[in-house]
Amino acid sequence: MRHMARFHQDLWPIRYKPLEDELLSSWLVRLAHGHGLKVQSFCNMLYGNKRQIWNRDIDRLAPQWLLDDLKLHTGATQMQAEQTTLRIFDGVLVKHYREAGPLQWIQLMQMYHRKREGYGQQFCPICLQEDKVSYFRKTWRLAIKTMCLKHNCMLMDRCPQCDSAVSYHRIGMGQPNHVEFDPLSTCHECSFDLRAASAKPVKVYNEEAFDWLRRVVSDIDDFSAGKSVKIDLKEVSLFHHMTAMVSKERNRYHLGQHVADMVGADDYVPINTNRVALESYQCHVRNQYMQFAAWLLVDPQVRLHQACRARAIRHNFLLRDMKDPPAWYEDCVNNRIATRARPFFERRHKINLDSRADEIDLTY
Repeated sequence: MRHMARFHQDLWPIRYKPLEDELLSSWLVRLAHGHGLKVQSFCNMLYGNKRQIWNRDIDRLAPQWLLDDLKLHTGATQMQAEQTTLRIFDGVLVKHYREAGPLQWIQLMQMYHRKREGYGQQFCPICLQEDKVSYFRKTWRLAIKTMCLKHNCMLMDRCPQCDSAVSYHRIGMGQPNHVEFDPLSTCHECSFDLRAASAKPVKVYNEEAFDWLRRVVSDIDDFSAGKSVKIDLKEVSLFHHMTAMVSKERNRYHLGQHVADMVGADDYVPINTNRVALESYQCHVRNQYMQFAAWLLVDPQVRLHQACRARAIRHNFLLRDMKDPPAWYEDCVNNRIATRARPFFERRHKINLDSRADEIDLTY
């Protein structure tokens, strides 16, 4: 009882500070395990049943009372506490931040009670290997982040052994006598160590587009780490819009297939429903779509013109649902891109016929 009473004093016995780019949920779980408690027991002891934490996306919700309490008991600064939340991307990647519903570039967790049915928490196995203490980063919750620039590998969004979503707050659940806790890199379902996962290299479809995408991701990494970097919300919103257009088939219009043909990608698979949000796609799928979108944006006047001419996309789709596009893009669409063209599949069929004719010996 004396040990429990100390939790209500100003400073806790264990008062870890947030690590670089650490998520609020990761910080809170480390604090609980540092005190030798399961995270649910730790939070119930402090806040009771009236203030639930783990049946919602706490990194996105980030209530002020929780941040204030963690500052008080750990000695962390206001900036350190606020930097652990996804709210820092308000006005940077997200135009109108809200606590529920889909958000641009924020991965969906699909919460069901305390379970996470969505694969919204990504990780880099090599980063986890190199950590002195395993922890999870804010950028690993972003849909725009599909690769680790430090290790030139793809991020992962599930346990490679049991295919479960990453839920480090459930480590130790169902084990009543659990005292010593596994690192946060442990799969809560099968106990596989995510640090042992095999990292996969990034597949590059076009060097120019890949370099463009790397620069965007690098700026976001720097911003999330607290560095002074300017990110244009209109530009990243346009990138999101273009990526969504590439990913979906619209009746006879197939922009993604057009780009796949242009860059020589033979593994393009479109999402055949408009109801699936970009933020719930698998990591490797998003990476492909974003490289395709980057290829279009490297030279938009020429490449969007080509796509419209080939009827891979309708001209009016280029500005649809964009309330405030960048001025250069609006001018490009309205004044510099032709709208008359022949159908995409007619053009593609002709290409196939020409290639077959080259293979046939027509001499007699």
